Amino acid sequence: MEGQIIDNWNELYQGNNIPQWEDLEYNTQFCEYILQKCNSNMRILELGAGLGHNAIHLAKKGLNVIASDVSPNSVKRCKTLALKAEVNLQCEVIDIFNLTGDEGIFDMIYEKGCWHTFFSAASQRKFVLAVSALLSEQGMWISSSGSADNKDDQDDPHIKTYPRFTLQQITSLVEDCFEICNIRKGWYGKSEGLKFVTWECLFQKRKRVNKALELTGGS
Repeated sequence: MEGQIIDNWNELYQGNNIPQWEDLEYNTQFCEYILQKCNSNMRILELGAGLGHNAIHLAKKGLNVIASDVSPNSVKRCKTLALKAEVNLQCEVIDIFNLTGDEGIFDMIYEKGCWHTFFSAASQRKFVLAVSALLSEQGMWISSSGSADNKDDQDDPHIKTYPRFTLQQITSLVEDCFEICNIRKGWYGKSEGLKFVTWECLFQKRKRVNKALELTGGS
């Protein structure tokens, strides 16, 4: 997709492949954060659901979640895991930059590690505008994104592909469209060797987002 270093998302989920960032169980801290803010009457969308462990867990808890991903292979595997878990979970292929208009409007959108895969400022901003367009008035967005506070191993060959934001970047990208309700420190991974510092953010769409801004992508 535009602004991303990785362009073979569907291949990465082909067969039994498991991308290195994919959690094999739901993230307890992140899901608890969502459950604190949501109820069963809300229409909720996960962007970049991957194998869908977070969405499956939240659906088990009674939330009305649609799990989406740009990868058809990912969505297919998410459906299979939901069936095995005996969970009624809607799974859809959605490209945030090529919306069809059939997606509808949501009360909550959440994503864990989706926004931060866009490395150019223009694509990061475009993502913000697309999320805003999918939300109801004063709808909420919960994001978990890599933090610039991570300490890097300079000998790691993959260092340039590690996504991360500063708080200043986050603020400049979202503040005209969203009220920043809460930002806290989070983690990817469970063991000390796998931990990657994240920003867990709660944004609320402003009452009157300038529609011309949404359409033009202006700042």
